[in-house]
Amino acid sequence: LPDRSYYLDGLNDTATSEYFKLTVNVAKKLGADENTAEAELLKVFQFETLLANYFVPAENRRNFNEMYNKYTVKELKEMTPQIDWLKYFNGLLNDEIAENEPVIVKVPSFLSNFSQLITNAEKRTIANYMVWRMVKQSLSSLSKDWRSATREYEEALTGLSQEKPRWENCLSYLSNNFLIPLSAYYVRHYFKEDSKSAAVEMVDYVFKEFMKILENVDWMEAETKQKAIDKANAITSYVGYPDELLNDQLVSEIYAKLTLKEKSYFDNIRRVNKFKREKSFDELRKRNIKGDR
Repeated sequence: LPDRSYYLDGLNDTATSEYFKLTVNVAKKLGADENTAEAELLKVFQFETLLANYFVPAENRRNFNEMYNKYTVKELKEMTPQIDWLKYFNGLLNDEIAENEPVIVKVPSFLSNFSQLITNAEKRTIANYMVWRMVKQSLSSLSKDWRSATREYEEALTGLSQEKPRWENCLSYLSNNFLIPLSAYYVRHYFKEDSKSAAVEMVDYVFKEFMKILENVDWMEAETKQKAIDKANAITSYVGYPDELLNDQLVSEIYAKLTLKEKSYFDNIRRVNKFKREKSFDELRKRNIKGDR
């Protein structure tokens, strides 16, 4: 479910009830006995409910300073000894990390409660939960008979009685996962170069006029004015699009490790997810360069 609030009323909530029915119906489509599925997935739902209770409400996550809690892997393991974090991270990442590696934990209390929960929960329930999460996130990428299984749940959740047209879902997926080549195509076919030149000229003019005003104000102390000037000079303007979008080689290099195949939509989704995950992990040791987009 999209938010912890849905779990507060349990199965009395319409959307929550439809969600539970969805888990059972999908399990049946995968070959499970209905009675067994209901019993096992009720335990999964109860497990999810406990997890939801540990989540911090969205309104309490707006203070970014409170969400920035720096730990080393060693400290994280001391806080949650039930989880071998070093083994987990090294199983995911290409670069090996040590116990002194810093990590940011947004909600330490959640991890502490979570580690206790998985210690006390049945292994079968945890396994069923993990399988269900994997299956659920795959449903929208499967054939129509699988997607239709989610219809009543989505209607209860969103109020929409019909599935979005397939082309909308495809376009949304492309926009979210292939923004760079889509942007490159748009720039080359629909963005006039003189429009960018005019916008750059306008931004440059506004900046110069601002600097003139800043240099001539008489109510600032000299030190404060200089800091303001230095800050203004540090501004980097981004207008229209980066020139890299016009470079076929640079755009192609970004996706060099991604191979897609025709008529294999679900497998392609998996390939894209794997590509994005590995690309994200590869950024671990790379220095952030200002202006690099």
